[in-house]
This record gives sequence, C-alpha cells and structure tokens, in this order.
Amino acid sequence: LPGNLGNSQVLVIGDYIYLYGGDNGSVTNVIYRAPVSNPTSWTNTGATLPGNLGYSQGLVLGDYIYLFGGDTGSASGVIYRAPVSNPTSWVNTGATLPGALNRSQVAVVGDYVYLFGGYNGSYTNVIYRAPVSNPTSWTDTGYTIPGNLDVSQVSVIGDNVYLFGGYNG
Repeated sequence: LPGNLGNSQVLVIGDYIYLYGGDNGSVTNVIYRAPVSNPTSWTNTGATLPGNLGYSQGLVLGDYIYLFGGDTGSASGVIYRAPVSNPTSWVNTGATLPGALNRSQVAVVGDYVYLFGGYNGSYTNVIYRAPVSNPTSWTDTGYTIPGNLDVSQVSVIGDNVYLFGGYNG
C-alpha cells in the first residue's frame, strides 16, 4: 500500500479494488485503489471520504456503495454513500444508524441489510436492520446475538447466518 493502513473497508467495483478509510495511527479518510488485474499495484486516488472513518462496514447495493457506522475518533452512526459509477465521490447521507456502532458485521439476508454486534464504547450484541430498498432507514430489531461481540466474520450459508470468532474484551 502507499502507506500504513488497517481497519479499512475493501470493495471490488468494476475493474478496481478500493480501500476506504481505515486507521494509520488515527482514523483517516484516504481512498486507495488497485486494478483487479494487478492487486498489488495500489495508488492513492487523491479523493477522500467526507470525514475520517475506520472500522466501518461497506456494501454495494444497487447503484450505490455504502459505508455504515464506524469510528470517527469514537463510535459513530454515520452513513456515507457514493455512486458505483463514481466510487470516489462520497457524501454523508445525513441518515444515521439507531446508535453509534463500529466493528460490526454486515450481511444481506432476503430484503434486509443487517449489522450484527460491534463496539459503541463497549462490546455489544445489537442487531440493526434496514430494507435493501432504503439502506439509510435503520431500526434496532430488538433482537440480539447470543453474546457481546465485535470484529467477527459473518457468512450467510443456506438459511443460516453465521458469526465466526470475534472479540469481547
């Protein structure tokens, strides 16, 4: 990479792999990219996110890319969006998650996008969801994962959602 970076979001969009934000000693708004054909040839795009952001969750939904929550210096409920046609042109949607949250896991299940667990000053077992048709309209489901957990990995396999590993202090 052109610089030290951890805890960013990686998304493949068109012919490029993008890294959005992250932590290089403090959270940053940098956007790096590399061609899919040469994924070790990273460059700094010179474009930036609307604010410093690390530990977020990213998804491509329809014609847009979203970053949900993250760390802006502390846990945040921010939702950023960029068009797939211009993946370095980010805006703050002004919408927020039901609560500040970073280090969660995101999955699309049926007609909904879900965020599982995370960190908001303490480890949490919260489950938030938003319709795929309106991914800026989040609600707290009132349900929880079995334990407080962040930085796990999620996979939807068949009719089940699995959270693997993670951290809870």
